[in-house]
Amino acid sequence: MRCLSSFHVRQRYRTFLSLIGLVLPAALFAQSPSPSSDSLADGGYYAAISTFYAKLLPDAHIYNGSEFLPYDYLIEGNAFYPDGSTHVGSIVYDGIGYGHIPILYDIFKDQVIILTSNNFLIVPATAKVSRFSVQGRTFVRLTEDTMATGFPGPGIYESIYEGRESLWAKHRKIVKNDPSDAHRFFLESVSFYLKRGTTYYEVNTQGAFLKALGDRRASLKSMMRKNGLHFKDDRPETMRALLTYYDQ
Repeated sequence: MRCLSSFHVRQRYRTFLSLIGLVLPAALFAQSPSPSSDSLADGGYYAAISTFYAKLLPDAHIYNGSEFLPYDYLIEGNAFYPDGSTHVGSIVYDGIGYGHIPILYDIFKDQVIILTSNNFLIVPATAKVSRFSVQGRTFVRLTEDTMATGFPGPGIYESIYEGRESLWAKHRKIVKNDPSDAHRFFLESVSFYLKRGTTYYEVNTQGAFLKALGDRRASLKSMMRKNGLHFKDDRPETMRALLTYYDQ
C-alpha cells in the first residue's frame, strides 16, 4: 500500500477539515441529534464522516493494516461468514465509525477484512475493531470479563439481543480432514450464549435456554405455543422473540 508524505497528509487533513466544516453540519442536521452505535446499520451519521476519510485520508486509521493472505485453494469451502464475498457494511474502528466499507468476516481466524479502493484486502488491527454491521447483522467484540461466570472467551460475537439480558452467537469454522480421500474442508458451527446478570449460559437447545430463564419457564413455553415458535426452525429469531417477551 502506498504511503503519503507528511506534507501531503497535512494538506489532505486541512482539506478534510475545511470540507467537513461545510458539509457535515448539513448532514447531521438531517439526522438524529444524538447518534449512537445503533445507527451503524443505516449509516446516516457515520456515512458523512467515513466518506471524507475514505476519499481524503485513504492511508489513515482503518486503511492501515496487514495484507490478507489467502487460504490454501485446496481447502474446500471458505473461511468466511456468511459467505466468501465482500459485503458493504459499517464498522467502528479505534473509536471512529465508518460506513459503506466492503467487509469480509473471517470466522476461522476471528478477524475482519476490508477491501480498499485499490482492491487490496487488508486486516485492520483486530483489537481496534469494536463493532461492525453487515447484511443486517451486528457483530461486537467482547473483551475479557473477569467478573462474569461462564464467560466463553474474548472475540467477535453476533449480537442477537441486547436488553436486560443479552444473547450472543459465536460463529466458528475449523479445517477438517476427510479420512476417506484425505481432502480438507471448512466445517462451520455456531454456539449461543445468554448473559443474565454476571453469568453466561450456553443455550444451544430449547431446554438449556428455558432452564436459564427458569423463573418464567411456563409462561415462555405458553408464549411459544401461542405464536407457533419452534427452536428447530430458527433458533436466533425464536430466542430473540422470547427475550423480548421476557423483558416486558
